[in-house]
Amino acid sequence: MMNTQLQTSNAMKLSPEIVSEIFKIFSTTVIIHKPQIFPWFLGQICAGWRAVFLSLSTQFWGYIAIDVSQTKKQFPDSTAYFERALDILNFCLKCSEGCPLSFMFKLSAFYYADEYAYVVDILDALITQSMRWLTAQFYSVPATELRRLHYVKGRIPLLQSFVFMRSEDFWPLGTVEPLPVDERFAGTFEQSPSLKRLQLSDITISKFHWTSIESFQLRSLTDAGKLVAALSQATSLKVLEIGWGDANREPIDIDNAQGMVTLPSLKKLILHTHNIFGALTAPALEHLSVNFQRRKEQIVTIPSFVHRSSCPLKHLSLWYSEPEAAVEVLSHIPGLSSLLFRDNHLGIRRSIKFLDCNTLEGTTLVAPRLKSLEMDIRAELNTLPLTELRAMVASRARNPGVDGLQELLLRTDSTEPSLGDLTILQEQCKQHKVKLTVGRLGA
Repeated sequence: MMNTQLQTSNAMKLSPEIVSEIFKIFSTTVIIHKPQIFPWFLGQICAGWRAVFLSLSTQFWGYIAIDVSQTKKQFPDSTAYFERALDILNFCLKCSEGCPLSFMFKLSAFYYADEYAYVVDILDALITQSMRWLTAQFYSVPATELRRLHYVKGRIPLLQSFVFMRSEDFWPLGTVEPLPVDERFAGTFEQSPSLKRLQLSDITISKFHWTSIESFQLRSLTDAGKLVAALSQATSLKVLEIGWGDANREPIDIDNAQGMVTLPSLKKLILHTHNIFGALTAPALEHLSVNFQRRKEQIVTIPSFVHRSSCPLKHLSLWYSEPEAAVEVLSHIPGLSSLLFRDNHLGIRRSIKFLDCNTLEGTTLVAPRLKSLEMDIRAELNTLPLTELRAMVASRARNPGVDGLQELLLRTDSTEPSLGDLTILQEQCKQHKVKLTVGRLGA
């Protein structure tokens, strides 16, 4: 007992500045559905420490994660936990009062009426704080809740990052047609002058202050016209990603009949399934990633886009593309310095052969300025590809017509790559001053 009192007495002698530095070690997010992992004990040591604890909005109260679907999953038959979630949220909002607020709010598909009443209260508690929203992330939110979110219109001056994933946009294609967004609510987030990062499940909500957007991620594409209209205003856009996780929907090709769009500031373009090359010019583009695995022939549209843009492309990522088509694309980007291939065992081996200077006698050398090569191999990393990689590294180091590799990164499904062959590859890379990294896919 006396020892505990002595420790508390010593703690009380520390200055608030030192206590703040100590608390930075415990800096974390409030996860409403997992309150037990939050360091509440920091506010129970003494009154002085508690005052500091409650005042550190940036370290503890500035970001709140609210996954109501997890609450429902863990406690399917009790509303008490929904009530607790609301109480914790209100406590956190009070602690962060007057400071910028960031949060993640995720719903689940079904609720009982008494549970949903608490869900509405949680959403309303966030809406009342919209004047200090900094980052707002909404996942699996039904379109009907846009009526409630409409109250934030014109009241989000600080909002810099916004995510809105409609639950309807994740239904399998052909099951239920998502309802269109009521025009009264389509402009809810239009008056957001500070918004720079935007992520949407579909472009059903298309009214934003597009000229300020710097990063735009669109999961599904169902309305090419709305996308073209939005991009035509996005003069500050630096990063654009379209169609990730959208394999269930029919791919869309946008050609120049839709109207050519120039994105003068775009640095990074990532396309999954949907192809917008035909309607796009990006003169500042440096990073291009293409995943047309369901329609590999679409990769041949890249060269015309690159030539039209006259862009200083430095990095190219190709997923599951025919190696012959990939080589054709590379022949139009002679200044490429960084390349990523993702493919199965056979596709990767064919790509390695095309990069090997000794196997292409009498032909134009592929990617002569290449310095960094990444390969994601959806297969075991065994003797054959490792042997071919050794030969490729050596050939590019010895051929005066190309720059030697400086970095080789391999990610693989292999649980245990062939250690003997891997050791020889490591020695080959060391000899030619190539940094070799081997890891697991998804790690």
